[in-house]
Amino acid sequence: MSNFQCLLTDEKKLRRSADRLWPLKARTALLSVPVILLVLPGIVAVLRGTLGWPSNESEGVVLLGIIVLSLLPILLALIDLAIVGSLIEEHEDGQNY
Repeated sequence: MSNFQCLLTDEKKLRRSADRLWPLKARTALLSVPVILLVLPGIVAVLRGTLGWPSNESEGVVLLGIIVLSLLPILLALIDLAIVGSLIEEHEDGQNY
């Protein structure tokens, strides 16, 4: 198998959703951020009104968690991109996997 065919085979393997940290397209990762930032605070507002959760002391931590969760899809997509890029660089350098 030539180097180019090997590279294509490895890229196809990496593109399978089961082998990736973020199994969807990068556009979906970008679109999920505002959706998460709208939905999770809404859920927290309903919980605050009905159950009194979170308390005033823990409200900042909950909001920080919402921000971290909303950025997680982008972070996972960037890590996937870095992994694919490093495999391509290794292959171009002539190293075997």
